[in-house]
Amino acid sequence: MYPAVLDVRVKFKWPKALLPVKFLLRGLLQNLDPVADTLPVIEVYRLLNFTTGSNAVVLEGFLSTRHPSSFNGDLVMTIQSAISELSPYLSSFGAPKTNLSERMLGSISLLVPKGSTSEIDFAARNNEIEVQLKRDRWISKNEIHILVMGGGVSGSAAALNKMIVLDCHMKQRYNDQATVTVSFKERIFTTLVRAMLTLLDAMTRMSINLSWRNRAHIATLRSLPLDIEVAILSQDIIDPIRSLWKDPAVQEFIHEFQAISLNQPSNYFLDSLDRISSFNYVPTYQDIALCGDIMGDKAKTVIEVAFKIGELTYKFFHIGVQHLAKKKWISSFENVTAVVFVVNMSEYDEVLYEDQTMNRMQEALSLFDSICNSRWFSKTAIILMMNEGDLLQEKLRRSPLDYHFPDYTGGDNYDAACEYLLHRFVSLNQNAATKQIYAYYESDDIEITLKFILGAIQDILLQLHLKECGLL
Repeated sequence: MYPAVLDVRVKFKWPKALLPVKFLLRGLLQNLDPVADTLPVIEVYRLLNFTTGSNAVVLEGFLSTRHPSSFNGDLVMTIQSAISELSPYLSSFGAPKTNLSERMLGSISLLVPKGSTSEIDFAARNNEIEVQLKRDRWISKNEIHILVMGGGVSGSAAALNKMIVLDCHMKQRYNDQATVTVSFKERIFTTLVRAMLTLLDAMTRMSINLSWRNRAHIATLRSLPLDIEVAILSQDIIDPIRSLWKDPAVQEFIHEFQAISLNQPSNYFLDSLDRISSFNYVPTYQDIALCGDIMGDKAKTVIEVAFKIGELTYKFFHIGVQHLAKKKWISSFENVTAVVFVVNMSEYDEVLYEDQTMNRMQEALSLFDSICNSRWFSKTAIILMMNEGDLLQEKLRRSPLDYHFPDYTGGDNYDAACEYLLHRFVSLNQNAATKQIYAYYESDDIEITLKFILGAIQDILLQLHLKECGLL
């Protein structure tokens, strides 16, 4: 039995959150005497393969039936520590309301000889764990989890960046504004370089050539590391970007192929090159808000921002991966209170950089459909944030919405366009009778936007409470 269980070639599919159970079992198996042990192979199989809700129940039963002679003091303490690590996961993965970790600890206490040093140590440690469990239960009741997501350049990352800045300001974590913003300089420098490289890649794919004197600058930029970790941009970086940005072929490409060239944040940073490259540059809040919204943060799959207001802690989670990968993460956020879905309304005439046959707005609609009607979010309310309204208004006059969406009949009327796009998203809700969608046209003032989100969440919590009481 033991070699089979411990052999790395035997593949047991364990959720990451239940690794403490696996560690505990391995500890037991390594310390028990293979000759004296009477644990049936089938019970080991059940322990290693049962569903998450059953693991703790089976484990509790195993502990309660063990004979004290099978354990020594050190092993008891090891088991106890493993269970304390396991306890936060029990409630998250559907374990019964009765606290299984407390019951398991009770089973272990019977294994320790009365009056021994181990019993005294165990009692002290047990009290410590009980206090921690109570603290964890209180915290979990006062935490609100919100998932933030959207299409490739929807602005969801920018919205989270704004929240980070607001969080710094509200909590006064730093002495002054300069200290708050300087920490973002490296990220902004990286964004600037990536914006130019993205543009050059698009031009290469379209077989558009630069002037001969600028071709050497391309190699210079491509030789740079992925992350620019400097306090001040050197001329070796500034000069190539400036020269390339002013190249007639680049400007003509941006004008002629706007749908597949750069998004607004990219243009923003390249247009601001002189200011950003200055010796005394201090990022503005606008710089910080846009710096994560060009190519996405590929290094971090999930970014978390937390706000504590009164006794409640609001935790915002942002998925920073591409469209197809996002769907693989959905089940991990099944228990969130709400999903904030960000839509860039100005994307109606743009296509995906990685697939130039796919309209960005159609991609956003497809992603929203999969989220809104996912079985993982069947009872989760959605907050729909419609942003980039000012850019939409500007574009309508030169790029007709009905060219890309033939059923639209509002011409270049801004209000009609907003109403149409909002309806396209809301109409995808297949459970309108039970699933609430809170729609909001995002304001430039992040505090106003955050107030709307928190207000919507308060309404969601109220409705959940009324449903639990049978009043809805």
